[in-house]
Amino acid sequence: MIDTSVWIDFFRGVPSRETTLLRDCIGQRDRIFVTGVIAQEILQGIRDDPLYQSIKDYLFLFDRLDVDFSDHVEAANIYRSLRKTGVTISSPIDCLIAFIAIRHNVSLLHKDSDFTLIAKHYPLLIVT
Repeated sequence: MIDTSVWIDFFRGVPSRETTLLRDCIGQRDRIFVTGVIAQEILQGIRDDPLYQSIKDYLFLFDRLDVDFSDHVEAANIYRSLRKTGVTISSPIDCLIAFIAIRHNVSLLHKDSDFTLIAKHYPLLIVT
C-alpha cells in the first residue's frame, strides 16, 4: 500500500527513494493497493479539474482495500494505546491507514514519521 505522502511527491515529480520505489513497482506491475482515505487525501488537494480527473482515473487502476466500521474503531484503539504510552500520532488518519495495512497484511511505503512510530508498537509492515 502506498501512503499519501509518497503519492503526492510522485505526482509532483519530487525525486526521492520512495518515489523511485513506487515508479519501479508500477513499471514491474507489482500489486499496489490504495484505500479510500488515501485517495481522498490525494484528490482533495488538487485544484485543477483536468488534473483531478486524470489522477482520479489513475488511482482506479490499482487494487483497492475497503474499510469496515470496525477498522475505524481499531484505528482509535491504536491512537489511544499509543497516547497512553506517551506517543502522540500527529494524524489520527495515519492510525486508520496503518490498521488497514495491518488487517490486510500488506506492507506500507511511506514518508511519514507517524508510521515509523506505529510500527514500533504494532505489526505494521514498512517498506524499507
